[in-house]
This record gives sequence, C-alpha cells and structure tokens, in this order.
Amino acid sequence: MPDSSKHPYVTIFFALFRRDMRVFFKSYLDTVIDQAFLSGFQLLLFAYMVPLFGMSSDLSAPIYLGTVVLILQVVGFSRLLVLVRDLSYGKRFEYKMVLPVPHYLILSEHVLSSMTEFAVLTLPLLIVGKVVFQEQFSLMALLTPQFGIFYLSALFYVATSFLALSFILSFDWMINNIWPRVLVPLQVFGCATYPWFKFAEVVPSFAYLMLLNPFTYLTEGFRSAILIGDRYISAWVCSGMLLLFALVNLVILSYGYKQSVDPVYIKDAS
Repeated sequence: MPDSSKHPYVTIFFALFRRDMRVFFKSYLDTVIDQAFLSGFQLLLFAYMVPLFGMSSDLSAPIYLGTVVLILQVVGFSRLLVLVRDLSYGKRFEYKMVLPVPHYLILSEHVLSSMTEFAVLTLPLLIVGKVVFQEQFSLMALLTPQFGIFYLSALFYVATSFLALSFILSFDWMINNIWPRVLVPLQVFGCATYPWFKFAEVVPSFAYLMLLNPFTYLTEGFRSAILIGDRYISAWVCSGMLLLFALVNLVILSYGYKQSVDPVYIKDAS
C-alpha cells in the first residue's frame, strides 16, 4: 500500500471527490424522488397512454430511453447552476484553486464526480426499463463492452459539456436563456422523443443535419446499445462522436477557465 504522504496530489484529489460524494448523497433521496416523478410520468404517458391513441408500442421503449437523456440534462444543469453561482458569488471554487495541486486535477475531479452522480441516477432507470419493456430491452447488453464504452463516453461528454459551459456563461444569462436557447433545442432536435430513423423516413435532409447535434448520439447510442434490433445509429459510432464532442468541450473549457478564473492568465492578458 503506497504511502499517501508521498502522493499529495492523489490524496487531495480523492479528498475532494469524497467531499463531493458526501454532499451528493445528503440530497440523494430528494433527487431520486424528483427523477422518479419525471420518469414515472414519461412511462405513464408513452408506455400506456399514447399507444391508446394509435402510437406504435414499439416506440415506447426508444422514447423512454430519451427520458434517461433528459434526466442527464436536468442533473447536469443542476451542477452547472451550482458552479456558475459559486463562480459569480461564492468562494468554494476559489478555495479549490489555492490547493497545492495542478488546476487540471481540480477540473478532472469535478468531471469524475459528475460522471459518478449521473451513473448513480441513471443506471436504476435502465433496470426499470427492463421491467416495463421486457421484450424490447436486453438487460444483458448492460454487461457488454459496447454498452460500457458508450455509457462512459456519454457520461464524459455530458460532464465536460456542462463544466465547459460554467466557465463561459454568466449567472444571469444562464438563468434567463440557457433552456430556451440551448438545452431545449438540443433536446427537441436530438431525437429524445422519437428515433432518428423515423425522422429520416419523413424529412431525410433535415435528419442528416441533426447528426450535428451531440444529443442525437446520446439518445441513439442508448437505444442501439440496449434495445433489441438494428434500426438505430451504431453505439460504436455514437461513442466515437461523443468523444469527439467531448474533445471540443475540453478546448472550450481550457479557454473559458483561463479567461475567467486563472489569475496568471488574467494578469498576463491585462
């Protein structure tokens, strides 16, 4: 067992991670109840009510997985809200900056804690999906390398996306504008409430434009990795595209971080 005193960076990194997990689990029950209401209403609507009006029952499971992406979006926004508010008015992140560790480790810890929270909140929803949509869900798919790589890619993309946004948006702009101008369009044109292949059958030209939206790969990747059938965009393709979008997030994060909180960069720029 290595002496932690010889690895202060590792010690501080995991101390910050444990602290974030304690904060998360203090409000875990309330968060789970909130997500249960959201996913429950979606299940009631798309699994039972909408098929009564003529929608094919084969679309219920794909739309339910769109709810998982919606929950990732909601939870990611809550973390974004906390961090942007702290950067604007608080001191918690400033405390992290003065710790004797490289700043990239502080940002990496934030990404890891975000991914952990996302996983804790979304994995149970996949189990629920198997219970409700037994014939369409492949529970064994959750144990395959394809799903594992896609799922980690998806969590990494969402975590880096909201972290990057936190350093380039002001608190007031985020509160007033991020949902109507950013998050809702990503969701509406990201196949959350319909499979991509269905949209491509009706408006193929616009469907190909939707391939520029990272949320398309989030929703289609879940469907391809879990649902039985080959009508969805390959989970391997979705994994690669999400990692590419995550790389763009990291470039934005690097720029935004230097512009907003790095005192050395700000001093040199002035």
